[in-house]
Order: sequence, then structure tokens, then C-alpha cells
Amino acid sequence: MALQLSSSKKTKMIANFLLPRLRVSIKLHVKFIRERGVLFLGPAKDWLNV
Repeated sequence: MALQLSSSKKTKMIANFLLPRLRVSIKLHVKFIRERGVLFLGPAKDWLNV
């Protein structure tokens, strides 16, 4: 029981440590994809409208 408690505590600590970093990396990826998407979609939109 004590071992299980410590392992869940460890998991919680790892989650608390990783989640904010994961969130930041996701935000950076979304920003990166959005910027690249604008670069790719800009010419494509012009081409589709013609």
C-alpha cells in the first residue's frame, strides 16, 4: 500500500513537471504550424481564386 502511494505520488510529480512544458511545446508547435501554414496557404489561395 505504501509502495503504491509513493508510485502514484511520483507519477503526480512527473505529471506536474511535464504538463506545463508539454503545453508550452504544443503552443510553440501550433504557432510554428500556423506561420508555415500561412506561408503555404497564401500562394495556394491566390492560385485557387484565379
